[in-house]
Amino acid sequence: MAERGKAPDLVIVVDVVGAYFHSAKCIIRSGLWDSGKWADPPWVPPYAQILADHTKTTQPLAEPAEDVEDSLTNNLC
Repeated sequence: MAERGKAPDLVIVVDVVGAYFHSAKCIIRSGLWDSGKWADPPWVPPYAQILADHTKTTQPLAEPAEDVEDSLTNNLC
């Protein structure tokens, strides 16, 4: 499982039992673009915290945060 000749560090396998295709109306009804309906930022953990929690890393948070920032800056296509 490689992309552009580079193997991933982490792979998530998802088994989809069913999927539904909805019209664009569901996006409008959900209020996805209404910032007033978004979670309060203090309740949303930083991306590095989410990554650390899901990968059960033992690294201090500063390291994953720097890794994420570096990856987004230098590797995002």
